[in-house]
This record gives sequence, C-alpha cells and structure tokens, in this order.
Amino acid sequence: MGRFGIGQSIKRLEDNRLLTGNGSYTDDINFKNQAYMYIVRSPFAKATIRKISIEEASKKSGVIKIISYADLIRENIGDMRTSFLVKNIDGKEMKETTRNILCKNEVRFVGDPILAIIAETQEIAEEAADKVTIDYEEKKSVTDIVQASEENAPIVRSELDNNLCFDWELGDKDKTDHLLKESKYLIEIKLRNNRLVPNPMECRSTVGIYNEQDEQFTLYCSSQGVHSLKKKLVNIFNLSDEKINVVTRDVGGGFGMKIFNYPEYVLTLAASKITNRIIKWKASRTESFLSDIHGRDHFSKAVLGLNSDYQFTALKVSTLAGIGAYISDFAVFIPTYAGTGMLTGCYDIPSAYANV
Repeated sequence: MGRFGIGQSIKRLEDNRLLTGNGSYTDDINFKNQAYMYIVRSPFAKATIRKISIEEASKKSGVIKIISYADLIRENIGDMRTSFLVKNIDGKEMKETTRNILCKNEVRFVGDPILAIIAETQEIAEEAADKVTIDYEEKKSVTDIVQASEENAPIVRSELDNNLCFDWELGDKDKTDHLLKESKYLIEIKLRNNRLVPNPMECRSTVGIYNEQDEQFTLYCSSQGVHSLKKKLVNIFNLSDEKINVVTRDVGGGFGMKIFNYPEYVLTLAASKITNRIIKWKASRTESFLSDIHGRDHFSKAVLGLNSDYQFTALKVSTLAGIGAYISDFAVFIPTYAGTGMLTGCYDIPSAYANV
C-alpha cells in the first residue's frame, strides 16, 4: 500500500446502487397529476404540409391539448440554433439556418416533429395521433452526401442556393501541395465513414415542469451537460438564467448524443406552461432511431506523401460531411476542428491541409 494518493486505485461509489436496481433515471421520475406527450412525426424525407386536421384527435376523451407551431409562436419561443459557426475559405461567415421546434410548412427528414399531443395517459396520446390527418405534398429528397453536392440535387434548405453549408479549410495548402509534389511516393485513399445511430441503453426522456407562481421552468432529462443545455433553453425561451433549471440524475449511456439540445426538451417545458400540468415524454427505441442526432456520414479523399526513406512528408484530406437537414449544436464543430485535429495523430508529418 502506498502512502500517497497518486497512483492508488479509487473505489467506485455508485456500483452497489446501480447494480441492485436503485438507479434513478429520467423515466423513474414521476409526479402526481402528470400528463404525457406524444410527438406526431413526418413519414417523408421532404414534403410540404398542405393541411393539418386535428378535429377528430382533439375530441378524444383524455386529450388535453394538441400543440402546433402556432402555439409556440404565441409563447414567444424561438428557433433552435447551432452553437458553433465557421468562416468559409473566402473569409465570409457561413450561412446559418435555424430549426423550428415544430414544423411550420415543410418537413425535412423522416421523424421531423410536427405536433405534440398532450393527454392523460401515454396510450391516449398515441391513439389520438392516429386520428390526426396531415395532407402532404411529397418532394424529391436526397440523403447521399456525394449526390447532395451535385449541381441538380434537391435542395434541403429552401433558404440556400445549394446544399453547401460551409466550405472550410485548415493548414497551409500551398506548402502541402508542394511537399506532395516533391514526394517520392503517394498513397491515396477514398474512405466513407458511415452515418450511424447512437444507441444507448436508456432512450431519451424528459419531465417538464412550469411553476406559474415564480415563472420558473424545471427540466429533468438524461443529458451529458446540464449547464450548456440550460444556456440553450434560456436563449430559446428568451428568459433570464434563473428562470430555467435543468436536472440530470443517472444516465444510461450517451455516446455524445445526449449533449445536444432537442425539440422534445423545449416542447416538454412549453407544454407544461400551456396546459399548467407536469409533462412527461419518453422516446421508444424506434423513435430514438429517427429523432436522435446521428453521427459521422463523411466521405473523404486523402493523399499521404513519403520520401525515399519512407518518412511522411505531407497529408492532404478533403471531406464531404453530411450534417443532415438541420445544423445541430455541434454539427459544424465535429467535422472541422474536432475531426481534423485527429488526422495527423501522433505522427511526424511536416505539413497537413484539410478542406471540409
């Protein structure tokens, strides 16, 4: 046994509680008189919403409120925005596109949230969703990032002229090109880093509480960062810091996916204020596959130079990064500064250049 703390093993404190089933996850949190939320989502990758009919669903016994885009506007709730932007190669700021909490006129991916149904039970909310009628005009869509970058590809965001969100670079291009040209050997590769769905044991879930007396919101959710999430919610609700609290207890896995803000978090709080009830929402596994922030989806071309002694001379990488229909909190940061920071690894490479 050593005398000092450094180098000594530290006993884990939480194992007994978790292994004996005494963990406290978001879905374990329940309150008296809580209501339940179910999200009506788009079945299309791209479509215009012609008409929404909620009359039959609203008549169902146990339905408290069906929340739409218009309801959120009346509550002065803003759009979701990314927390990180970059400058393009030409020095101009990239064009920012925001995300509505609920779709207004367009849907842009399968699973895009359109309505939030609040009911006395989860079952009633789901059954009411079957009675909602939405008239869509389906449009051509594109999901492959190489095809999306082609000239005649369907445009995902109508605010833009094409699907190019940003064109960013890092490193000395001229120096890298020169060293590659002078290299004895060149190794080239095309690599697709597949799109993937994070799949933690615990799906996302929330409990939202609005206290009318002090006009404070409290959100219970499974997250990887309550402080950053609180900051985003404060901005969306246009409130001061002390008006929103975010609480995370035990977390059943995250894989980075639970550090993001999501429409359902905003909706749970908004619904609590609108209905004056505590609101609970939990995603099914299928719903999680559709609504959780996905990862990767990169197509890269790389060339590595070596001299006659087989030493590395330079590395050049160009990447198309598919960030989906909306720019999530870290969608821009991940393929740029986060991803390119790993390209050279621990190797001695005199010059590297990346274009994303």
